[in-house]
Formats: sequence, structure tokens, C-alpha cells
Amino acid sequence: MNRNYLRGIGAGLFAAAAAVVLTQAAGAAVIVDPDEPTKAVTSDQYPALVDKLVHRGDYKQALAVIDEALKQNPLSVQLRFQRCVAYEMMGDLPRARELYEDFIDRYPEIPEPYNNLARIYASQGDLDRAQSLVERSIALRPSFALAYDNLGQIHLAKARNAFASALANAPGNRQIEKRMKAVDAILK
Repeated sequence: MNRNYLRGIGAGLFAAAAAVVLTQAAGAAVIVDPDEPTKAVTSDQYPALVDKLVHRGDYKQALAVIDEALKQNPLSVQLRFQRCVAYEMMGDLPRARELYEDFIDRYPEIPEPYNNLARIYASQGDLDRAQSLVERSIALRPSFALAYDNLGQIHLAKARNAFASALANAPGNRQIEKRMKAVDAILK
């Protein structure tokens, strides 16, 4: 079963760009976007640069920018969240899960990390934990459409699992097979 049916914040937020360049100037690192290599990136431009790098799959470069930017602005909530997303997108789910959990501990009022962490748990088959996280995200922001969509996906996955159990106990039951195929079609 494809467990990558939940969508997280981050995957659709990135625009294309070239690789980052870290240079030294007066003892401090300067972050330069190669699209404009003669200009240093200012601290308010770091998140956009990270988005660009993650979108093109330059996760290590994105993490290098995040690490350097956090040295300059250790309280940046956006950069901390982007670090979680970068690890998730690069496929290091144990590290992403750990970072999302820490982020949620520090900033329990922000709904997006709950939704993204739910995606990880759902991909690992822990639908109950995923549902709990998405519901928390919705409680924090009742207008969070993506979280509602993911909650629906979780319910469909649970329905699929129930139909699979029903078929195991009643092999060949055409009505159950039909329902399971319908759910599978929606989850694709």
C-alpha cells in the first residue's frame, strides 16, 4: 500500500535556483546566491534561498545555509521549521521526526509541524498517531485545509485497512472487494 498520500507543508513552497556559495568575509560567513553571486544574501532572504535549494534537491546546501543563518539569528522559527522540512524531503525521516517533535515542544502553537509529522507517521503505517497529530493541527487552525485533506486521507487509509481485514475473514466477498478498490482508487 502506498503510504505517501499525506501532503506536508514545504513540498509546494519552493522555487528553483542555483546552488549556494558560502564565503568568508571579515571572519564571518557570507551567504551568496549564485543567481546573483556579487551580492550577499541578507538575513531576511535566507528562508527564500533555503526554499530554492530544497526545491532543486540541494538538501545539504540548504542545511548549510540554515546552520549558518541560525548562527546569525538563532531565534528564527522559520529557519528551524525549514530544517525539519529539509530533512524530511531528503528522506532522513528519523532525523526529521526528531526535529519536528522538538519543534512542537518549543512552539506548540504552530499547526504546520503537527501536519508534517503526521505525514511521517502515516508513511510508517502509524495511522492513529498521524490522526492525532492532524487533529491537533486542525484544533490550532480550524481553517487549515491541507490538514483536513490529510485527515480525510487517514480515514480512507483506515477504511482500506478495515476492508483488507474483512476480506481476510471473508475471502472473495465481491462487495468488500469493490469497496476496497474504490478506496484504493482514491488513495492513488
